[in-house]
Amino acid sequence: MVSVFQFIMKQSYICALIAMMAWSITYHSWLTFVLLIWSCTLWMIRNRRKYAMISSPFMVVYGNLLLILQYIWSFELPEIKKVPGFLEKKEPGELASKILFTITFWLLLRQHLTEQKALQEKEALLSEIKIGSQENEEKDDEQDIQMEGEAEEKEEEEAKEEKQERRKEEEEEVEEDDDQDIMKVLGNLVVAMFIKYWIYVCGGMFFFVSFEGKIVMYKIIYMVLFLFCVALYQVHYEWWRRILKYFWMSVVIYTMLVLIFIYTYQFENFPGLWQNMTGLKKEKLEDLGLKQFTVAELFTRIFIPTSFLLVCILHLHYFHDRFLELTDLKSIPSKEDSAIYRLAHPEGSLPDLAMMNLTTSLEKPDIRKLAEHGDDKPEGSPEKAELGKDSEEEEEEEEDEEEDEEEEEEGEEETSDLRNKWHLVIDRLTVLFLKFLEYFHKLQVFMWWILELHIIKIVSSYIIWVSVKEKEFEGRELKSNEEGQEKAFGYK
Repeated sequence: MVSVFQFIMKQSYICALIAMMAWSITYHSWLTFVLLIWSCTLWMIRNRRKYAMISSPFMVVYGNLLLILQYIWSFELPEIKKVPGFLEKKEPGELASKILFTITFWLLLRQHLTEQKALQEKEALLSEIKIGSQENEEKDDEQDIQMEGEAEEKEEEEAKEEKQERRKEEEEEVEEDDDQDIMKVLGNLVVAMFIKYWIYVCGGMFFFVSFEGKIVMYKIIYMVLFLFCVALYQVHYEWWRRILKYFWMSVVIYTMLVLIFIYTYQFENFPGLWQNMTGLKKEKLEDLGLKQFTVAELFTRIFIPTSFLLVCILHLHYFHDRFLELTDLKSIPSKEDSAIYRLAHPEGSLPDLAMMNLTTSLEKPDIRKLAEHGDDKPEGSPEKAELGKDSEEEEEEEEDEEEDEEEEEEGEEETSDLRNKWHLVIDRLTVLFLKFLEYFHKLQVFMWWILELHIIKIVSSYIIWVSVKEKEFEGRELKSNEEGQEKAFGYK
């Protein structure tokens, strides 16, 4: 859970940028238009995380300023008047959503401060290590040889303590490594799915933006861009891969312009300004897509281009480069070289460390029994018996020490056995998970194979279905018109 929370906090700048865009499209004004331009600018910058962290204090200040102004303008006082395009009298309940947006700014600022603090502590620790190493070298040169006897006893005690501490640290590191490995596997799986299929989300958004609502000029341009991309893919695959990055950049820039024009056209003075600048009538501007909407319609009209912009930016910045590597025909890996197929089979997987530890722990008592039987010697001459009597006390002391050590080792072995069993369960679950990935990959290949064989039939059937439905609709419309004429003229 700690690793998941740390990952979420590291990606808090994404939540803050999305919150800025959501705030701007939910509450339309010039003050929130600043947030829209701010977020779009940060999305377009290559090192956007760094600049988002730097600008996080200004985000917090600006968000708190908007909250204070909206709180003041929510009072029902005659002295406080409406400022068109900036501040309007609204219910105080709207402050709740704005506070949620501001919380994302605070989280980003907190992450920025924690990273700065960690960097300062790291630099201070490195400087202390350098100074301490120099002082230790000087002290070592000045130390006397007389303290060697006491140092040996201390070293033995410290060695025992260090062994115990190392065992504890190794066990903790193993548990942390297991958690990190599982999170890495899940994270890589999710990222691989997004890399492969996010471009289909982008293509679906083209259709959603183009056909939602009334067809206007800017939606037709979206469809022209999409058809150009598909046609180039069919004509020349390598050219399509080369131009794909510039295609997405042009789509992002065009979507930002559409969003800005629609957003600013909603203010009171802008329709007249556009008519004077372009010389076009109001109807012609509506055909282009510039129209003043109601409050309910405005959210959907701005939300759709904003969501499409976000989808394209995410693909361009996070998935595009890896998608090009995935679609490179010259570097397609074979099935046998895949990590899933290599690790899912026993002959190619890593050795089961938990089983190895269990077998070694079971072999230890057998080795001890053999050693005890090997130490038993036949009785010999009386001289050996006398020597044995003299050394009985020493042997008893050694046996007591060995028994104490054996008891400690047995206690440690019990705890290690329990942990080894838990690691064994994790290893088995990992193998089953890899098996699932293998079968899922085979299912993907099979489904693509079916689509490649029958895609022409599917498209042809869909065209026939659309044509028949269109004909039925025209027939119903003609029938309703005839019935209306009969009722109007009063005959059957």
